Amino acid sequence: MDLVTERGGLSAKVELAKLSIGEQQLLVLARSILRNRASAWKCILILDEATSSIDNAMQVKIQGIVEKEFRENTVITVAHKLDLVRKCDTVIVLEDGRVAHCGAPSDVLQEEH
Repeated sequence: MDLVTERGGLSAKVELAKLSIGEQQLLVLARSILRNRASAWKCILILDEATSSIDNAMQVKIQGIVEKEFRENTVITVAHKLDLVRKCDTVIVLEDGRVAHCGAPSDVLQEEH
């Protein structure tokens, strides 16, 4: 934590050009986790293709971290990968900007097939 403080804190500017897309995604997630830990308030975390540029092994680790760190919060996940939504409470499938399916992941997956 001292290193983060020395470099300007959570809001410090980072030269994104020096980071890969995956590293940028991890940086944003790390900042969200640290802010969430420091806050007494519940938050809404929106993950829009948050693991799109990360390999599968790292994706599994990140899913576990998000589940642990944000278990008391609302997490909205935008994803195209089924593995990312299987553990969600509710899945909403959009087609042409409209809700096509809504429900538990297992129910929605059955409707799709």
